Amino acid sequence: MDLELLLQKALESMSLSKRSPASREANLKKAISLFSQILEIDNKQGNVYRYRGAVYSGLSQFEEALADFNKAVEL
Repeated sequence: MDLELLLQKALESMSLSKRSPASREANLKKAISLFSQILEIDNKQGNVYRYRGAVYSGLSQFEEALADFNKAVEL
C-alpha cells in the first residue's frame, strides 16, 4: 500500500478518536497499527514516529511514546 495512503488513514483514525469517545481506543489502536506499517516500509519517517508517539501517549503507553519521540528527534 502507498505510504501516503497509509498516513492518511492513520491520521483519519486519530481524528475519529476525538469525535467518537465510544470507539476512541479502537481508533487509536488502528492508528498505531497503520503508523507501524509505514515504519516497516520506511523507518526514516520522523513525523510518523512523532504521530505514533502521540497516540501511544493518548493510550497512556508512556514508555512506547517516549521511545517514539526520542526516535523522531534522532531523525
